[in-house]
Amino acid sequence: MIIITIIYLLVELNHAQALEDMNLRINILQRMKNLVRLNRLLSIKISNQNTSYQEWIKEHFKKIEFFLWERSRWAIVPISSTRETLEKDFHYLLNIY
Repeated sequence: MIIITIIYLLVELNHAQALEDMNLRINILQRMKNLVRLNRLLSIKISNQNTSYQEWIKEHFKKIEFFLWERSRWAIVPISSTRETLEKDFHYLLNIY
């Protein structure tokens, strides 16, 4: 589900007016919020009895969550290069998942 959400997000970001059109921007922000939720669920699902590994998992997914919230803030108040940067960043995130 995470990969599909990222792909839909990339399709929406591909629109030239993605961050200028309020409806498109709201959709993009909602998808980012969904990614945060899915990321949290995935971190719970990948639990492990090994406490050091579990700590690594927790930190890894926390960093991804921070990454997502930071990109959401960029989309709220975009500058001229924000759309292209978001596309690049979400392509990168797609490779992580």
